[in-house]
Amino acid sequence: MRGPLSRYRAAGADPPFADPARAHGTPTEQYRWRLTDPATGQAVLVGCGVHRGRAGATWADVLLADAAPGGAV
Repeated sequence: MRGPLSRYRAAGADPPFADPARAHGTPTEQYRWRLTDPATGQAVLVGCGVHRGRAGATWADVLLADAAPGGAV
């Protein structure tokens, strides 16, 4: 039987102060960053998804968005 921490990690979450760089052993790993400039209120959103297929194939998708204050992405 798997313990609570194993189930938590398998869901894609990292415990506090853990190493987020390691793979979780799930079909999809997602990483997201939000970079902001407090002086202008501008934000840049970056995301990366790494996917593992059943046959061993791997691929990734990348998101890059720039949002101005009061505007749309």
